[in-house]
Order: sequence, then C-alpha cells, then structure tokens
Amino acid sequence: MPLDFIPIPESKPSVLASLERESFCASIDSQSFPNWEKVLKDPARHPKNYMRVQRQSWSDCQGQATANGSEKREGYVRKGKTRQRADSYAYAASEYIDQGRVGRNRGSTITAGVILQTKGITKLGIGPGLPLEKDWKYERRTNTRKFIADAKSVDLQQSYLTEQQAMPDFESTLIGMAAGGSGHIGIHWSGIRWKKLGNKREMTSRGRSGGHAVESVWAEWINGKWYLNVWNSHGDAWFYVGEKMWNRLVDMKFQPFGGFLLMPDKAEERYDLATWKRTLRK
Repeated sequence: MPLDFIPIPESKPSVLASLERESFCASIDSQSFPNWEKVLKDPARHPKNYMRVQRQSWSDCQGQATANGSEKREGYVRKGKTRQRADSYAYAASEYIDQGRVGRNRGSTITAGVILQTKGITKLGIGPGLPLEKDWKYERRTNTRKFIADAKSVDLQQSYLTEQQAMPDFESTLIGMAAGGSGHIGIHWSGIRWKKLGNKREMTSRGRSGGHAVESVWAEWINGKWYLNVWNSHGDAWFYVGEKMWNRLVDMKFQPFGGFLLMPDKAEERYDLATWKRTLRK
C-alpha cells in the first residue's frame, strides 16, 4: 500500500463482540449447498467476469471492499449482471458510523462496513445498502452536513444481504463463496510475504503492521488445491490465500480488524444450479 494511505483503524472489541452476538447466518455446509466444488470450477460463474478492477485514490480501501462485496453478491443473484456501487458513499458512510463526521480521510473500520450493509446509518434514519456509482460519484466528501443531506436523498440499492457471521474455516468459506457470499476482512498489510501463483500472487504470511480492507469473493482449484480469491483495491484485481494461511487468520478472528462472512438473503433458495446458462454435468 502506498505510504500516503492511512491504514484502516482497528475495530472496537465491543463492536466486534456485538456483531458476533448478532450473527444470524444459516449453517454453511455441503448438505445445504451440494456440488459447491462444481460451482467454483465453472468459469462462467467467476466474479472476474463482472467485477471491476479497483484502484483506490485515498484511504478508502474499506469502502471499496464494501462495494466489491455488494457487487459480487448482486452478480451472483442476478446471474452475472451487476451494477457499480458507490465506493465513496461506502467510505463516507462508514466514516460517519465510526466517527460521527465525514472527511478526515483516516480510514474506516471493517465493522462499520458490516453495519452499513446490515443496519444502515440508524442515527440518521438511513437504511442499509449503497447507491450506484452514477448517483454518487467517486470523490472525497469533506463536509459532514452535505453528506447527511445527500445521503438522505440518494437512492440506495439493496446489498442482497441479510445474513452475517464471523468468518468460518476454509472449507466453509469456500462453500459460502459458491453460495453467493463474500468475506469482509481486515489484515495487517505491511510485512506480508508473497509468492507467485499463476499470473497473480499468493499471501504466505501475516503482515506485521498497518491495516488493509479486502473482500474474499471466490475460489480457484489450482494444482490440486483450493485458493481463495481476495479482491483488492490496488489495481491488481485479486490475490490468493491458501487453506493454511486462511485458517491462521480465522483462528485469530482477523484481529484487530475483524472478518465477517456476508451471505445473500435466501441463500439456499437462490442456490439453483439449473438457472445458469452453463451446465455443471461435466
């Protein structure tokens, strides 16, 4: 991450605990979502077909990750069609949830992104969801009063999200990705070790400092192993995380930032393999 970007703030332990207590996600298992491996191996379903490459311009990685998750879930529900969500609304609204003001550009928390999508800005009577990019252009909003006025009048799109839980183990996360979910997570960014994997890179160690928000959106079977696709905001689309590394992060609950699996509403009902154009009989 460029040095002029401020790392995301640590989430307050009390807010993390509150969200974990409020978890209302159905069990993520292979019985509920059969043939999930075939879904992930179907190239027609990969979110890279409809998601955009993100490149942040200020300290809004959490807002961009929030928008990425919303676009992934909509693309899943609408079978490959999605509309670009407003990154800067997601960032400004998260700032307001965290701080009660907008425009400091000091980053925003993972928990604020989850709250924004599940509850909205309750203090202002604004519901959950994000506007489209065309209705809220990518720019920094430094005036809290203007943000409040604009946020109360803008058309919010649903995020196809009613269920959340703390990020589960690797296999459950894979199933969640196949069933339309996304993983809203924060990680220490400075000091990560990487290795090349295909034309991308794989995260092979935890970072030591700083903080960065990213969104797991899919998984790929490479050389006999599963790797999660984690969507980034540095112009590189995504990077990979393998099972061992992912479970290390889960074991520590993605502290001190937090990590949450965000599932589309009616996940089991929507999980209909026959509705996609490509068959999965191979």
